[in-house]
Order: sequence, then structure tokens, then C-alpha cells
Amino acid sequence: MSTARKTNADALYRQGACAIGTYAQGLEGMYVSEYDNICNIFAREDWSPVLNTTCQASLNDFSRTLRDLNAHIQAHLITDCYLGFEIVDVVSTLSINLESRTGELKRPISDALKPIRDTSKLAFPRLLDDIRARIQSMPSLPPDGSTIPIVAEVMTRLQTMTSYTNPIASLMRSLGDGGWAPPNPTSTTSSTFDVGADGRQLFQHYATDTLDTLHSALETRARALHRTRPLQGVFLANCVAVVDRSIRQSELSRELEHPSLPAKLGGWRRAAEKL
Repeated sequence: MSTARKTNADALYRQGACAIGTYAQGLEGMYVSEYDNICNIFAREDWSPVLNTTCQASLNDFSRTLRDLNAHIQAHLITDCYLGFEIVDVVSTLSINLESRTGELKRPISDALKPIRDTSKLAFPRLLDDIRARIQSMPSLPPDGSTIPIVAEVMTRLQTMTSYTNPIASLMRSLGDGGWAPPNPTSTTSSTFDVGADGRQLFQHYATDTLDTLHSALETRARALHRTRPLQGVFLANCVAVVDRSIRQSELSRELEHPSLPAKLGGWRRAAEKL
């Protein structure tokens, strides 16, 4: 738990800062070793019950650790959801490896992980809500039309997500395409669970929804706080420039490689120039 706590509570979780990977590697090595010893000593029909009994106490400790980490993530979801993504990745890999090498322990490990999976899925809509709420609550915007910090922060969030493509794909398949958005009776977007869904495509859709949410909130606030249309246009053009640069200069350029995105950004830029 101590490795999960950050010096700066507002900073995003840094990949690998928590020792959960080391913990999982230790458990895997210990359980595989126990299994090998059991196979050499006991009859075949006893392997499963003896292994599960032998590992029960340490699995209980591991489950308690995951519950504590889940409580920490829930309390800092906006900044530490990335810790949740990392844990989902590490523990899912542990479960798969142990099932492959022993044929056992997948269910108890998956059960221990479920609360963190559920919390991590909640992060996607919460991040969208945070964008809306923070921009809506801003009492003023820069009088010279310059951009505001939340634009770069949102892009940093998306950039950080590219380091967790496998667990995010798994979580988004569970949510379904568009499952991170509030229910909308007029929406044609499906949120049906699809285990075979393209994880990269789901991330593209989520990132696009994030950018749409960001731009819509910025546009609404600019119209409310900037009195002149030219100043609104300068502000929005500067924000679009930050978004465009953040994509082109990071892994997002590969993850969001789709013809519709440049067209969308270009449309926003032209709309801002006409104000």
C-alpha cells in the first residue's frame, strides 16, 4: 500500500510505481513451486485440493491487499485509475499464468480482482464528468484568449492511457461500445458486451468522446465568459492547437490513427476562425 501513495496527491499515478507487479511475480513463483512439490508427493486426485488448501492463507492476504488498493483508487479515481488499470493487467496475467501451469487458482484470483475491475470501469464516465464539471465551474477564462490548463491535462490523461492498452481494452469490452456514457434514448451507439470487440477501436471511440466532451464544454464556457466572438474564436483555436499537438507528438498519433479525427479537429479549427 505504501508504494501506491504519491507525494503529490494531484499527480497522475506513474506506471510501475506500485509494487503489485513484484507481489504477483512472487506469488506465481511460490505457487508454481508448491504445485511441483505437490505433484511429486501426492496422488493425482489430491493435487487440486492440496494446492488450494496450501495457498489459501496467502491468497487471503493478497485479497486484502487488493481491497485496500481498491479503496485507495476509489478515493483518488481521477488520478489513480491508472493504478487500477495496472493492477487489472498484472493480476489478470497472474491468473492466466497460474491456470496454464497448474490448472488451478484462476477463480479465487479473479474474484479478488473483481472489485478493482468494477472500480476501473467507473473511471471512464467519471473522467468525462470531471471535464464537464471543472470547465463549467470556471469563473473566468484568460482575457487574451490563451488556452487553459485542463486542455493539456485531458490530453495527458489520454496519453497515459496508451500505456495500458490491454487492460483498458478488456474493461471497455465489458462496458460495451459507448458504455461509458450516460444512457441516451436517442443514441444509436451500442453498449452491448462483445468479447471479440476491437480494443483499439473502443479506445478510439472513448478518446473521441473525450475530445467531443472537452470541446463542447470549452465552447459553451467561451460563449458565456468571452464577450466578443473573435476572442471566443482565438480561445477555441488555441485549445484545438494544444489537442492537435498533443496527439501528433505522442503515442496517441498511432492509437487514434483514423481519417475522421483530423477532419474533426479541422472542423473545430475552421469554426473557431469564423467567429
